[in-house]
Amino acid sequence: MFLVWGTYPEKKDLGIVEQTCPQCKKKANFLFFKIVKTTKIFWIIPIWQSHDYYFTCGSCHSTFEMKKEKGTELEEKINEQKELKNK
Repeated sequence: MFLVWGTYPEKKDLGIVEQTCPQCKKKANFLFFKIVKTTKIFWIIPIWQSHDYYFTCGSCHSTFEMKKEKGTELEEKINEQKELKNK
């Protein structure tokens, strides 16, 4: 018997956030997204999952990693705003 497993990354766009870029120092719109990495056995059974948050500057196109705590917090705020718009 052999075991087939692998890690599959998936990019999920979370929204647009306005802030000052640490690279170019301009106030710009940032694309906020997360990369979800899922480890699966036989392409079906997920056995482990992790995620990392990133944001890309709309002005200089630099990409930065965000701490998980801040990323989770920002994702929750964006989801709350989307829910309020849908009501």
